[in-house]
Amino acid sequence: MIGGIVKYFRFSWNEVLWGMSWSNVLMLSATTPSFDNDKENGKEKGGTWPIKIDEEKVEEFFNFKPR
Repeated sequence: MIGGIVKYFRFSWNEVLWGMSWSNVLMLSATTPSFDNDKENGKEKGGTWPIKIDEEKVEEFFNFKPR
């Protein structure tokens, strides 16, 4: 996950690990596009973009409490 953020947003590794809060890292990772390249019945599946988010997932994200 962190490697994807470093690559997509062109941040340095140290900037992501030590300069960002975990909440910001999670929000950035939610905005990076991802695609499923598995083949099903001889056809490639579509990507997972746009991400479908329901109200329950939003509540879970914003009510996250670190241990």
